[in-house]
Amino acid sequence: MKKIAILLLLSILSVQIFAQVPVTKSEKMVKINGQSFYMHTVKNGQTLYSISKAYGLSVSEITKANGITTNSISTGQELKIPNGKANLKEDDFIWHKVQAGETVFSIAQKYNVSEEDIYEYNKNAVYGISVKTVLKIPNSKKGNVDFSDSNYRYHTVVPGNTLFSISQQYGVTVEQIKKSNPGTEKGLTTGQTLKIPSLNNDGTERVPVSCVLAPDFNDLAFDPLYFEEPGVTPCNKFVFDRNKTYEVAIMMPLFLENNLWTMGKYTSDEDKMFYKNSQRFVEMYEGILLALQRLKLDGVSMNVHVYDTQNSASVTNEILKTVDFEKLDLIIGPVYTDNFKIVAYHAKKHKINIVSPLANNPELTKDNPFVFNVMPSDEMRAKKSAEFLSRLYDSCVVIVHSGTEAEKKEIELYKRKLAKSFSWNPNIKEVIVKTVNYKEGGSKELDKCLSKGYTNLVVVLASSEVYVTKIVEFLATRTKEYDIKLFGLPEWEYFQNINLNHLQKQQFHYVTPAYVNYDNWRVQSFITQYREAYKTEPSIYAFEGYDMMYYFGSALKSYGRHFQFCLSPMDKSPNPKGLVLNFDFGRTGQGNGYENNGLFILKYNAEFKLSETQN
Repeated sequence: MKKIAILLLLSILSVQIFAQVPVTKSEKMVKINGQSFYMHTVKNGQTLYSISKAYGLSVSEITKANGITTNSISTGQELKIPNGKANLKEDDFIWHKVQAGETVFSIAQKYNVSEEDIYEYNKNAVYGISVKTVLKIPNSKKGNVDFSDSNYRYHTVVPGNTLFSISQQYGVTVEQIKKSNPGTEKGLTTGQTLKIPSLNNDGTERVPVSCVLAPDFNDLAFDPLYFEEPGVTPCNKFVFDRNKTYEVAIMMPLFLENNLWTMGKYTSDEDKMFYKNSQRFVEMYEGILLALQRLKLDGVSMNVHVYDTQNSASVTNEILKTVDFEKLDLIIGPVYTDNFKIVAYHAKKHKINIVSPLANNPELTKDNPFVFNVMPSDEMRAKKSAEFLSRLYDSCVVIVHSGTEAEKKEIELYKRKLAKSFSWNPNIKEVIVKTVNYKEGGSKELDKCLSKGYTNLVVVLASSEVYVTKIVEFLATRTKEYDIKLFGLPEWEYFQNINLNHLQKQQFHYVTPAYVNYDNWRVQSFITQYREAYKTEPSIYAFEGYDMMYYFGSALKSYGRHFQFCLSPMDKSPNPKGLVLNFDFGRTGQGNGYENNGLFILKYNAEFKLSETQN
């Protein structure tokens, strides 16, 4: 009896172990490329065999429809269950004649179908389409393409698909796809159906990625060389001569006579110490003088000629009559664009390197291979920002503006640079960018563009303190719900009404050509030296004047008069890392001069201090 009881118990247990969970046919139906499918979500204990029996199919029919190579399925996995064969009629299609400039992607977008739908019914389209070709397009209004509801769209994985390429196609993120499709983090299989979260945002734009790389103008093959001329030594053969004295001209609007008169009347803090806005140029010159002292200690002898241009074209022209260009090795200044162009013409004529200290106008470098712009242009700043954003590609890029023409131009610049930043990856065909006119749509429209589950990169181009303050205040109410990285402008630090706590919580970033790190011992040493020399604190212009003079003075020491062909950010001399500036010069085009590509990306850290970041 005991033996029989044990056998009965084992038989009961075996039934319990091998009993399969009942399968109920799904009520959700979709149509993909004309084929009708049930969308079945696998429950714990269900098997391919039990599912196939419930739907009256073979296991192989289900595995084939889902690109499954084994009989293993997991709880929560969504399967496509075929429901008979499609029987489409001719009136289920739209006939489209290809126009000039159209692509399969643009046509798919026009008719609200996928590219795979077009390829399914137009086999030759995979080899390319040409003007006047007639394509057979499934009529999305009749429901014979990928099913879409208020929450999801469905995508069938084809060879070459990746999570990122699919995310870009539908304007969502990789993390959103993973969350909606458990198991996809392990990879995709051909034929697999993915649930794509629907987004409702009219500001979404797909920006095609340009894979045509611009020529590298840093390559000497693109530049006219002057090494053949008598007295010019190639970079690798140059030897510094300590007996050589370099002739350097410094041209700045110092307003010396006006400042002497103004300072002579100064008696208290209520009086003006400097004439008009000349203080920054005086401070820059003071930084230059300290750099000259340092260069002298390095063994570099310089005969410096200082000219007061007074921001006057007529004064500048009179100065040029007295300059012996045949002896000059370097010119720094003038500061203002009009005066700089006058001097740059003569610098080019006499093949003298000339440095623009503050102007960030790339036009100054055009057709003049001797011009150096120390300040990066707005385009270079946009490029730096785009490169940074591209490293966070699984994110939502939202550009906020107030509708001005200048901002609209900058938006186009950002989109071009952002698309260009992805050109290294041939699998990325487009970048999703959302734009919001805050002046018209306000917080409501901005809120539509924010997405959960991944980082929202909010780039604010508005420069108005009123708009910026409102945007920052609104985003502050969303930081608990959304992950936000805010990109703005350096001048925001000086806005009176912005809450720094909000900027810190929104991970505020901005791009800047100059950064004073007061924890750096070199910066601390300069401050001490400046205080001793001038009995006051150095401004950013004093730092920049020092960096500029020391860098180009060291360039003369390292490579001689024609150092423009020899500079590299990889060199230790001249040191590309200044006190507050980074130097990374590159050609702006063939036959053009150089622009500084050295920029910092700063962010507020947990201690409410600005710090440099690379990610």
